[in-house]
Amino acid sequence: PEADLLFRSGTFRNIYHHEPVPFKELGGYIADARFCLAPLNVQDPRNAISHHKIFHYLALGKPVFSPVFSAYLPIADLLYMNNDADALLAQLAEFLRQGEAPELTAKRISFARTRTYDHNLAAIANFLLAPK
Repeated sequence: PEADLLFRSGTFRNIYHHEPVPFKELGGYIADARFCLAPLNVQDPRNAISHHKIFHYLALGKPVFSPVFSAYLPIADLLYMNNDADALLAQLAEFLRQGEAPELTAKRISFARTRTYDHNLAAIANFLLAPK
């Protein structure tokens, strides 16, 4: 019911719900977004690890509001992660009211660049070629 209120009822003109979007089209949607909401149920252990679209948002420097994902704990300062729904909503409200430090955009982009395919393939190659 809450999702219907937010996304499907048309109550809010600036909040959209899209059916699944082909991967190649996803970048345009993310570029147009001001921030990401990634409300996954972390009671399911698979949902407590990561969310694959977050890197798309990081690559564009966008803020992400989500539950705590264990994979992103090392970069928790770049995301808004909280398993307490009220606390997360308070963070979102503060962001909407005040914005955020401008350097966060550059830090997110910089981090995402360390996770490109070329970077990951080079790290794998270095590992495999390292003397044993």
